[in-house]
Amino acid sequence: MVRTDDERFTVPLYTLAGAARALGVPTSTFATWALGYRRTPPGRQPVIGEPIVTAVRGDDGRRNPVVPFVGLVEGMVLAAIRKRGVPLQRIRPALKVLTENIGLEHALASRSLYTGRAEILYDYAEAAGDSPGRSRREGVGGPTRPAGLRRGR
Repeated sequence: MVRTDDERFTVPLYTLAGAARALGVPTSTFATWALGYRRTPPGRQPVIGEPIVTAVRGDDGRRNPVVPFVGLVEGMVLAAIRKRGVPLQRIRPALKVLTENIGLEHALASRSLYTGRAEILYDYAEAAGDSPGRSRREGVGGPTRPAGLRRGR
């Protein structure tokens, strides 16, 4: 659910290409994160991926901005998690759990995910057999923070 009273969620600032360039990911990758996708392999059921970063609907995003500030933040966190090796096939269900079971909407831009619940994504990946290389518990002094994320004040 988009917060209609908060401009960080509703005012489009970036095109898909501009946001992708700022995050260092391919435009096609960011577009699937922001708009979702539908693939229909020959002879198989369609594969549908729902959007996982916030975008303002109503335009294709090629010429006009569709990504609000929160969408760029979500994309930054998602790109950092992906760079750690966590597959989207594990991130999408983990985000759904955070939203539906914990009530954490916009989890990728949530301060509570950043300050303590990020380990939920790693625990989910480990439980599903998709550990991103080294367990977060192997780090000295606590969880390993995804690359690109730093504690802010």
